[in-house]
Amino acid sequence: GDTVRALIEVISTRDVKDPDRGLLELGFTLVDQNGTAAQSGSARLLMRRTPHQKARWGDMETRAENHKDDS
Repeated sequence: GDTVRALIEVISTRDVKDPDRGLLELGFTLVDQNGTAAQSGSARLLMRRTPHQKARWGDMETRAENHKDDS
């Protein structure tokens, strides 16, 4: 069988009425072991802008502070 991998890129972002959310458009391409595109498409997702407290987002200093409590 074929081995496929997904290439995902951010196509666009857009503000919406709710300031805690944003619209994200992603492009997907499935590529086989020879580098041939087997399938492609896109998706629009309504995403929360405020990261969950346990998420490891932000600058390295913030990440280091978050990890202090994980020990």
